[in-house]
Formats: sequence, C-alpha cells, structure tokens
Amino acid sequence: MTINRHTGVTLIELLVTLSIAVILMAIAVPGFQDFFRRNRIDSSVSELMGALNYARSEAIRRGVRVSICRSGTGTNCTTTQPWQAGWIVFTNPNDDNNVDAGEEIIRVYHALPAGVTLNTNDFTNRITYQPDGRITNSVGGSFFLHYGGETTPARQIKVIGTGRARVCVCDCENASEDAETCCERRCRDL
Repeated sequence: MTINRHTGVTLIELLVTLSIAVILMAIAVPGFQDFFRRNRIDSSVSELMGALNYARSEAIRRGVRVSICRSGTGTNCTTTQPWQAGWIVFTNPNDDNNVDAGEEIIRVYHALPAGVTLNTNDFTNRITYQPDGRITNSVGGSFFLHYGGETTPARQIKVIGTGRARVCVCDCENASEDAETCCERRCRDL
C-alpha cells in the first residue's frame, strides 16, 4: 500500500511566519538607519581630521605654508560651493585663496556622503598651516558636522591656534541657544 504525502506549508503557517518577519523588521530597521547615520558622520569626521593632520604635517615637513580650501572640482579653490562638496590640500606660500602657478595640489578630497553637512564660521574659505605647524588664524576655530535636516551638530572639530585638532560630541538636544553656540559650550571629547 502506497501513501501519498504532500509536503508544504499551509496558508495559516505562511501568514504567521510573514507576520513575525514584518514585526522583526519594524523593530530592526530604525536601529540600522541610526547605525548608518552615525557611520556616515564618523567617516566624514575621520576624513576631515585626516586632512587637517596631513596638511599640518606637510607644512612642517616642506617648510612652507599649506592650505585646505573648499573645492568641488579638485583643481582650484571655490567660495561658491559648501565644504561638504570636497576640498583640496595645497602648498600656499603667498597665503591667498587660490592655487597659483608653482603651487602644488598635494591631495584632493571628494564630496562627503549624501546627507552630511559640514559648516564653519571660522574657516569660511580656507585654513592655512604655517611651517611651524600653527594656523594663520591664531585664535583657531571649529567645523560642525550635521546629518540630514538635523539642526544640532553631531560632531565638532576644534582647531586651536597651535594647529592641533580634536573631535568632540555635541550634547545640545534640549538647549535653548542656537545649535553651534551650544556645541561650542557643551562639547564632550570623544
């Protein structure tokens, strides 16, 4: 006697499995979005910190002023594109905002990941390191990195007059003052 067995799942079993999968996805997806947002900010911070440290070390090594300026093309400085469009590191003995004849573009940095905004009030067009490693703006300044439409900066990079840069986290979620002022005052080192 032969018994025919049919294997498979019933409609009820399939619906229960799909329901559980949907619930798990609803829980996991927001966490992944936050993970990707933090990853984009962290990689952008690392890239800018690398550029600042590299420009400083090149100024010392070469014995000449080295600047970082905004550049969307990678061939010259611009005042019309934001910092997140990219920047270049170049020798700048005359300390102007242009790559002139005889000045070498040392390194090109391309645009930051989509959604990352990079602002500064102190280094509007460029930051220049002197041959001793100090910056030409002796009081220093800050860069602020935001993600998407968030008004509160996620990270701040402070550059002091000696040329040293450091990263800190902004703790300004419930502050009454504007975000960048708050970040200046409530910056926690990483």
